[in-house]
Amino acid sequence: MLFGFRANGTPHPQPRPQVTKTGHVYYPDPSGKLMAWKSAVSGAIATQVGVRNIMAPCALSMSFRLDRPKDHFRRNGTLTPKGERNPYPTNARADVDNLAKLILDVLVKRGILTDDGLVVTLNMRKRWATSEFPAGCDVVAFAAGPA
Repeated sequence: MLFGFRANGTPHPQPRPQVTKTGHVYYPDPSGKLMAWKSAVSGAIATQVGVRNIMAPCALSMSFRLDRPKDHFRRNGTLTPKGERNPYPTNARADVDNLAKLILDVLVKRGILTDDGLVVTLNMRKRWATSEFPAGCDVVAFAAGPA
């Protein structure tokens, strides 16, 4: 294993860049949730990852835990029929590829990976958060084996 970390908080996907009429590129974040999630990921990396400047091919595994919507629960805490019909978080707002892109961008920005192109295998999954495993993300990196 090269490194691993757990970031707690509400995972937020990396939005697509927007361009103003004057050509300025920005990433929309009207609620501030994007910056809060980036900060949580960056803080987890700073305190849990001791390696820097990885320049070799690697494999990453990411597991995202998302909070269930409130309409998935009854007042007594049991699942509603809608909650039972949705065993996985499939909402379009949190595409797994955009969730992973944010993690990769932060790994490069923090200097852990020299380039996200070094990731040759990427295993990603989304699941519902639980009381035992609250909302957040687990990331583990391994050296890539022979081709």
